[in-house]
Amino acid sequence: MEKYNPIKTYIQALSKDLGHGLILLGRAGLGKTESVLNSLQELNYKERQHYLYLTSYISPLQLYKKMQEVNKLKNPKILILDDAEAVFQSQQSIGLIKSALWQSLDNKRKVCWVSGTSQLFGVDKEFYFEGKIIFMLNELNLKDPSISAIADRTLFYKFDLSREDVISLIKKRALEKDEFNIPKDKRLEIADYIGKVATDETSLRLLVKAFQMYKISPNHYQELLLNLIN
Repeated sequence: MEKYNPIKTYIQALSKDLGHGLILLGRAGLGKTESVLNSLQELNYKERQHYLYLTSYISPLQLYKKMQEVNKLKNPKILILDDAEAVFQSQQSIGLIKSALWQSLDNKRKVCWVSGTSQLFGVDKEFYFEGKIIFMLNELNLKDPSISAIADRTLFYKFDLSREDVISLIKKRALEKDEFNIPKDKRLEIADYIGKVATDETSLRLLVKAFQMYKISPNHYQELLLNLIN
C-alpha cells in the first residue's frame, strides 16, 4: 500500500479545482520544499510546463507578471512561492493574491494592476487568473486581517514533525544519500549521534552540517557539531 502523502493529496485537490490555493506552514528545515517538489514529480508535473517555482523576493509587479505567465502553462497551472513571508508584507501583493484566489459570481478571478506603470512596463491592466498558488511559509501572522483573509481563501496544512520524526528521517537520508563520499557505516554513525544530541528544534538540515563537520575533522566532528547545536 502506498504511504499516505498529505502534500500530494492537497496538490491533487488543487488539480481537481477543489481549491485555488494552499498554504504550507512550518518551521524551516523540515522538508516543505522537498515534499512539494517530490509530490509534483510523482504526479508527472514539470517545472515551466505545469508549474513555476519562485524562491526569492518578488515585487508586486513581478508577482502580477508571474501570474500571467502561469496562465500560459498546462494544467494545473501552479505558482509556487517558497519562503513567501515577504509577499505578505506588501499590501499591494496581498491585494493581488486575494483577487487571484477568490472568484466572483461569474466564477472568474479578475486580477487588476491599477497603476500608471501598466503602460510603462507593458502589462495588461487586468486579466483573469486561471491557476493555483502554493505558499510555503516558516511563519504567518494570522492575526493580521489581510493575511487571515488569504488563509480563508486557501487550503491550509501545518507542516510539523516531532523530534522522533526528524531523527527517523535523518537516519533514512543518511542511509540513502552520499553527497560527501562518506562510507555508509560512518554516515549511520553520524546519524545515530545526531539522534542522541537532537533537540525539539533540530531540523533535517543538521545532517548536511554534520557531514560537513565530519569532512572537516573526522575525529572531532562530534565536538564541532555539538558546538553548532549549542
